[in-house]
Amino acid sequence: MEDLAARDNQFKISCSDATGNSNDFFYVTNKAYDTICRIRANNDIASREHVRLSAYGGGCAGIRHDLGFDSKLSHFDKVFPCGELKLVVDAESLAHLQGVTLDYQDGIRGSGFVFNNPINVNCGGCPIC
Repeated sequence: MEDLAARDNQFKISCSDATGNSNDFFYVTNKAYDTICRIRANNDIASREHVRLSAYGGGCAGIRHDLGFDSKLSHFDKVFPCGELKLVVDAESLAHLQGVTLDYQDGIRGSGFVFNNPINVNCGGCPIC
C-alpha cells in the first residue's frame, strides 16, 4: 500500500488507493526523522506510540499542519511505516498532505518542525502553514 524510499536525504511515502494507483505523496526529511526518534528515546515514549500527522483548517493559508505522538487509531487512519516509526494520518488530512515535506530546522530564528507545502508558496513564511 505504501512505497517507502529513503533517498535524497528524505523518505518519500506514497499512499495508494485499493486499485494501486499511487496519487498521494508526502515526504519526511532524514533530519525530521532523526529528531523524532531522538525525542522518542529521550522521553521514554513507548514504541506503541505512533507519530500522527494531521492537517486542518486554520493558519494564514487555510491549512494548519500538526504532529505528535498518539497511541489511538481509528478506522479512518492509515498507517505508514517510515524506518523505525509508524506514521498515522487520517483520511481527511491525507488529502492536505500531498506534496508536503516534514522537515526539522535549526537556525538563528529557533528550531522546530516545519511542514513545507509547495501549494502554500505565497504563505509568507509562517511556520504554521
